[in-house]
Amino acid sequence: MPGFAFKVFHYLEIERAERYVKQLNSHLSKKAALYEGFLLFPGLGAAEAMVIPDSNMIRLMAVSDSEESLEKIKFILAKHLYKFAKLEFEPETLEWT
Repeated sequence: MPGFAFKVFHYLEIERAERYVKQLNSHLSKKAALYEGFLLFPGLGAAEAMVIPDSNMIRLMAVSDSEESLEKIKFILAKHLYKFAKLEFEPETLEWT
């Protein structure tokens, strides 16, 4: 993804990963455009996210041209995913790499 200054990943081990990804994409598509697997956030400038299901894991990827937008995307993705999965959400303890 050329052109983005910031790129981070978060991994969540969970059963039924595809179910939660579908629910998250559906919910976020009300505020973000879904294009070729990417969630585009027009209100945040050049900012995109991808939510990828694996067998027992969900990979969240967020990219942005600014640190501020990146922090907003990270919060939005994790907050909603953890809510749908009924997991405790503590944004300051989530590990992004």
